[in-house]
Amino acid sequence: ICFLLMQMRLRLELLQVDEQSADVAHSFHLGESRFQMLQMLGDHMQELLREQNSLRQRLMRPLAHTNLPVHAHLHRFVVESLNLMMDFIETLEEKLSSAHSRTTDSSHAQLLMQASEMETLSSQILQWKSVDGCSLVTSDP
Repeated sequence: ICFLLMQMRLRLELLQVDEQSADVAHSFHLGESRFQMLQMLGDHMQELLREQNSLRQRLMRPLAHTNLPVHAHLHRFVVESLNLMMDFIETLEEKLSSAHSRTTDSSHAQLLMQASEMETLSSQILQWKSVDGCSLVTSDP
C-alpha cells in the first residue's frame, strides 16, 4: 500500500510539473511559426521607420510655389490689408485681455467680500466662546 501511495504521489508531481511547463514547451512558442511572426513584425517596424524618415524629410523641405505673385500696382493694397489685419489682431488682443481682467477683478472682489464675512464670523465665534468661558468660570462655585 505504501508503494502505491508513493507511485501516486510521483505521478501527481509529474503531472503538476507538466502543467506548469506546458505553456513554455508548447509548439507555438518553440515552432517556426513564432519565428516567422516575429520576423514579420520586425520587417513591419523597419518599414514604418523608413516611412517616418521619408515623411520627416518631406515635411522639412519648403513647399514650392506657396507664394502668390502680386502685381506691382496691387502692392499698396496688400500693405494696407496687412496693416488692417495687424490692427484687428491688436484690438482683439486688447479686448480679450480686458475681458480677462474684468473677470479677474470681479472674482477678486468676491473673494475679498467672502474673506471679510469670514473674519466677522470668526470674531463673533471668538466673542461667544469668551462669553461662554466667562460664564462657566463664574458659575463653578
